[in-house]
Amino acid sequence: MQDKIARTKDVLTRLPGGLFVMTSSFEGKRGGVIVKSVMPVAEEPLLLAVAAWKGHGLEPIVRDSHHFAVSMVDPGERTLIRRFTGHLSEHGDQFDSVPTERLVSTSPILSRSVLAIDCEVVRHFDIEADHELYVGLVLGAKVCSPEHPLAAHNPARQIVNFKPTLQSRRAAARHAGGAPEPAGVPPRESDNGAVRQHAEDSPPQGARESSRESRRPKPEKARDRA
Repeated sequence: MQDKIARTKDVLTRLPGGLFVMTSSFEGKRGGVIVKSVMPVAEEPLLLAVAAWKGHGLEPIVRDSHHFAVSMVDPGERTLIRRFTGHLSEHGDQFDSVPTERLVSTSPILSRSVLAIDCEVVRHFDIEADHELYVGLVLGAKVCSPEHPLAAHNPARQIVNFKPTLQSRRAAARHAGGAPEPAGVPPRESDNGAVRQHAEDSPPQGARESSRESRRPKPEKARDRA
């Protein structure tokens, strides 16, 4: 039995992964926690899933702000990792002397990170385990250190069907203080380089809205339980 457990753990440690700092901010409160499991789970709309251990203290900030960001950090950044390890109450200002910036929401990203992704929460799963799951609609992303080896393209993660959805554009415009893009405008590039679809090439308005409604993630109101 012990050999089987050891073999299982050995296999799981060989799965591709990384070290990330999950962050959020709300009404002057901000915090971050180390997470290891981050992965895209859908392409249209583009969704990201994050597993965070329970009791980390960031949950109420994410709950109130409805947003979070993840910043990939180099495993060699031991001082930075220690700062975001453990419960939030064990630290003072976790971001003291740590350069940060923003992408779309108010969630801080680490300027010294390899890459960062900003998300709006669409699901929160409080499962019967030592971790809880967050699913976020991607609002923006940035490669902070293009020269870093961890920033190299991963063919296994190639995203081929991504189109910026009306929901993601409205969310980004809302946080940027702008207005949603009106219908009938010519196509132009979005922030991530994807060309927005021309209104004449789109399906009829009624069909388009009903189709989006069926795909659209429901707002996160109550927790789902496995």
